[in-house]
Amino acid sequence: MTLDSKLLVLILSLVLIGAISSGKAVGQSLPDHLLVNQIRKCSPNSDRLYSRSDMLKRLAAILNNSTPEYAVIRLGGFRVESEKAVGFFVVDLTMPENNTTSPDGCVQFLGGHVYHVAPVRSRYSLSHIVFLEKGKLKVFRSVNCPERGDTIEQAVSYIGEKLARDANRDLIIERIRDYRKYGVYLTIDDSNSICKQE
Repeated sequence: MTLDSKLLVLILSLVLIGAISSGKAVGQSLPDHLLVNQIRKCSPNSDRLYSRSDMLKRLAAILNNSTPEYAVIRLGGFRVESEKAVGFFVVDLTMPENNTTSPDGCVQFLGGHVYHVAPVRSRYSLSHIVFLEKGKLKVFRSVNCPERGDTIEQAVSYIGEKLARDANRDLIIERIRDYRKYGVYLTIDDSNSICKQE
């Protein structure tokens, strides 16, 4: 976890502790303002093959499809506001400092990069590995819950082959295998995962 990620977690924890100590968060789901980073507007995505807004909306739709239980506790499920992910995070495993958990919350979507996408709330946090290639997405769904999707080995095999000539291939593959280290997870009255295998 980067220093920026740790700082964000600390800030969110302090806000949450204040809400819990005042009795406002007990038995309630996380307020939207804690699930979205709205510090400033994002600059345009540097890779023109990918629109940040469109990519985030596609990823939110994928998560809503993979995790329909989330819409029960959060009306509207995962969504995007002002080019910011609401209820989920995106971390670039090729370049981890590129993520939605950074202070500005503006992730860049870049061809040839691998992303870890997952819900913030730990109970619903089914991890997806996304590879961007020539304007398209290859998505490995719910890799931490094979009963609901794909396996991490499928992601490693496919992406490893695609990155065969990349000088950083081994490092990226290592990050893919350790994908759960790259993200921010919040636990509020969530004692167990919706995945039976975790």
